[in-house]
Amino acid sequence: MLKSLRYVSRRGAAWLKRRLLTPRTASPEPVVLPHPLWMERRLKDRKSAYPRIQSSCLFSLMTPVFNPPTGFFRLLGKSILAQDYPEWEWVIVNNGTTHSDVLYLMEHFARDPRVKLVRAAKPQGIIGGMRLALENSSGRYVCPVDHDDRLYPDALRVVAACLHHKLWPMLAYTDEDKILPDGTTGLPQFKPDWDSLLFLNACYIAHLGVMDRKLALELGAYTDPDAEGTPDGDAFCRFVAAGHTPLHIPEIVYSWRMHEQSTALRGVEAKPYVTANQKHVLTSYLRKQGLQGTITIRTNPLPGLAGSWKVDAATEPVTLLILPGGQRATRRTLCDRLKLTPHLESVHWLRTSTWRQCVERWPDDQWLALLSPECLPMTTDWIGELTAVRQAVPDAVMAGGIIRDGKGKVVSAGLAWGMDGFIASPLCGYPINDYAIGLGMLCFQRSVASVDQRFCMIQAGFLRSVLTHSDSDLADPLLPAWCAALAREQQHRIVFTPHAPCLLENSHETRLINESDRYRFLVEYGHWLSNDPYYSRFLGLSHEYACQAVRPEQRAIALRRTLSTLTDAVPLYRSWIGSQDKFRSMLEDEPHSKTTRATAICSSQKSTVVVCTSHA
Repeated sequence: MLKSLRYVSRRGAAWLKRRLLTPRTASPEPVVLPHPLWMERRLKDRKSAYPRIQSSCLFSLMTPVFNPPTGFFRLLGKSILAQDYPEWEWVIVNNGTTHSDVLYLMEHFARDPRVKLVRAAKPQGIIGGMRLALENSSGRYVCPVDHDDRLYPDALRVVAACLHHKLWPMLAYTDEDKILPDGTTGLPQFKPDWDSLLFLNACYIAHLGVMDRKLALELGAYTDPDAEGTPDGDAFCRFVAAGHTPLHIPEIVYSWRMHEQSTALRGVEAKPYVTANQKHVLTSYLRKQGLQGTITIRTNPLPGLAGSWKVDAATEPVTLLILPGGQRATRRTLCDRLKLTPHLESVHWLRTSTWRQCVERWPDDQWLALLSPECLPMTTDWIGELTAVRQAVPDAVMAGGIIRDGKGKVVSAGLAWGMDGFIASPLCGYPINDYAIGLGMLCFQRSVASVDQRFCMIQAGFLRSVLTHSDSDLADPLLPAWCAALAREQQHRIVFTPHAPCLLENSHETRLINESDRYRFLVEYGHWLSNDPYYSRFLGLSHEYACQAVRPEQRAIALRRTLSTLTDAVPLYRSWIGSQDKFRSMLEDEPHSKTTRATAICSSQKSTVVVCTSHA
């Protein structure tokens, strides 16, 4: 072929020679993938990940229908009939429909023997229609489905496999995305595992909710007319109050449609009664949980949108411990600021030589506030905010607020496992008022892996156990990681509130992590770096791509650097993942270098995500 080059021009020959002799390389893909492309790949990946579970009529999909847009209802029906898992029934309630096209579609769908058409004597609203559908269902689980939304074709197979794997829990919920007004999908929501504090701020569990049918009937689901605007939230409250913990299925199987008549687009403006209904349901839920006398529900002022909430509580006197360090000027400024802070029972300025004896002074169940001299509280009720979130979560042992710098950027707003390859705040460097990022991370009270000890409240007994186990001090930068590890090991929670901000002044005493202590921590708790229940394992682990869709290599970079510091990364990683089959082909030819081993392991990870956005 190269001989034929003499028959072409000199310029053409040079181009053809480069084309023939230069090896072709695949063009790099973008780091952040568009959501439709990500979902297309995810649907392919999970074909083999979720096997088909044999069961007779496992699901009853429930849809009360009034007068939805005909095209949207047709698309819902097509998505249900196209499910690759056949063990289901669809209960459609004719809830006073007057549109002839919708009536035709209901009759058309009812030709399928798995579709049951129920006619209400008169329009009964959302609650009445859902109750009628529940009473006419026969599946083991019931799944509310709005008449204008859509299911992905493998939705029921994915849910069935997860329920079977978790031994058939009473309650579950999935991730979701939205169908934008132009018909494309976007705004995916990767939700955390069950978080009772976040649930009091926003009904994030809706779409797709899965409930045991018999228990739903026993608990009186869909019987409260004052829950018309939040039927799913009311049903979940009944299950949780009865002692059942919802299972989180971390897969997007449901698309919530945004149009002029839906709350997905217009929020509570589409249904003005939603706000009153939500507060009624949450207040009733607190009463059943025995928290009504302690916790109250108030409107969340941060996002400036109706339908979002925060917990509040009466402030209790607290002992404040000021950490060692800080310049004389900053300590003097802090003194002036604390004079404006009520409910301070006592203030103790700790010294490096005597702080341990001071910590031993208080009983195990007493709460202590920790504050760095370089952190200036920006509100006078910060103690009340920290008190409220830790009282709302009875098993909480630590509560923290948000730390910002002088430029309005986040320094710390809750820590996540694996961030920067270890544990750090995903939102570090983001604007303090970026409320759209990651399911309301900067506007909702929520559970987190850990918080910064420079501005927090902690139980005295838990603090002593952490200090004893870690052999560290209060100023150790590794202390939040030890708190996260012991809280998770002891099945406690650490909570965060954005309503308690403080300003971090210029720090002149940056303390580095002791590498030997870091190594000891990784050997003992490194298996949690890629598994945070409150920060999706698919989200980016670098601040540049936090809460964004990333390629597997991008997420692996941070963990790769961490693994390369270990003496023998391969056996440790085997124990972390719990199964060697997935990596067997890679481990047969183990590289000689520990750094190369870690690189090979992390490069084999497959994880991709999309940007999280707050739930309406």
